[in-house]
Amino acid sequence: MQKLNTVALDFGNYDLKSFDGSGTPRAIRSIHRKLPRGVNALVAKRNSPVVEVDGDRYHFGFQAAKYSSHEQTARLDKALLARLHLYACLESTEGSFRLIVSHHSPDVVAASLRKALVGKHSYTRNSQPCTITVKAVEVVPEGMGAYWAARQAGFVPSSGHTIVIDIGGGSWLYRVVDSDGDEIAQDVSDHLGSYALASQIAHDDRLKQPLRRYGLTSADPGKVLDGFCQSHRYEETGISWAEWLNEYRDPWFSNIFSQIRADLASYLPSTRRFIVCGGGAHLVAHKLKGNDAFVVMPEPNFSNVVGMYEQFSDRQLAIVA
Repeated sequence: MQKLNTVALDFGNYDLKSFDGSGTPRAIRSIHRKLPRGVNALVAKRNSPVVEVDGDRYHFGFQAAKYSSHEQTARLDKALLARLHLYACLESTEGSFRLIVSHHSPDVVAASLRKALVGKHSYTRNSQPCTITVKAVEVVPEGMGAYWAARQAGFVPSSGHTIVIDIGGGSWLYRVVDSDGDEIAQDVSDHLGSYALASQIAHDDRLKQPLRRYGLTSADPGKVLDGFCQSHRYEETGISWAEWLNEYRDPWFSNIFSQIRADLASYLPSTRRFIVCGGGAHLVAHKLKGNDAFVVMPEPNFSNVVGMYEQFSDRQLAIVA
C-alpha cells in the first residue's frame, strides 16, 4: 500500500480553495488570463500564479484582473478547467496525489473530472517545473465537506436533520443530511448567489453616480463582489454602499430562505440545525447571530475543503504501481 498526499479542492465561482492539511487553507481568485505570446506576464505571486502547459501561459488570481481582459470561472464549465485549476492550486513540484474534489452535481461530472485529472502531469508553475501524478480522484457533493467539518466541531445535533446552506459566488445550494450522515435531499440554484446581490448593488444610482467622478459610467458587479470583503467599498475610490446594503441584502437572503422553506416543508419539522457556509455566508452572519437553529461556520469560505480533507485524509487507497 502506497501512502498518497491528500489534497482537498473546491473550484468555486469566486475562489479556488485548496487544503492539504499543512498550514492554512488557501484561496486563489477564480479568474484567469490566457497570455498571448507577445504579452509579458505581470509579477507572479503565491496566490496569483502563472501556469504554463502545452506551450500556453495562464495567469490566475487577483493579478489576472490587471490585464485588459480576463475570464471568470463563474461563466465557464468547471470540469473543462479542472487541470488548470489543479495546477494553479497545487504548490508541490512533484509527488503522487489523491484529490478530493467537490462539485454540486458529482454524478454528472465525476467521470469527466477523473478523465481530466488522473494520470501524470507536467507543467510549469511560477517558473518551477512540476511533474506530479494523480492516482485517484474522489468527487463529493459540494457542501458536504462543511457538514463534516460542522460535525467534527460539535455543531451537528445527534438526532434530526441538518440542512447545509452553501452560498457561493454564482450559485447557492442546500443539502439535507439525516442523523446517520446520509444526504436525503438537495438542490442547487444558479441564481441568487452573492454575485446576484453584487449585480443589484452595481445598478443602483447611489453607486453609479459617484463613480462618474472617476470616469466610470457603470459599476462592475465583480468589483462589488470583491468589495463585500473590503468594508463594502468600490476598489480604492472610497465609495461605499454600506449604509444602504440592507435594502438589497435582506430581501436577497429572504428569497433564498423562502425557497428552502417551500422546497423542504416536509423536512423542516425534523430539522434541528442549519449550517451556513460558503463565500457569501459572512453577508448574513449578523442576521443569524443569536439564533440557535443556525450556525455560520468559522471561516465559512474554507469549511468545505477543511471538512473534505478531515473526512478523507485518514483513508488510504491501495495503488498498484
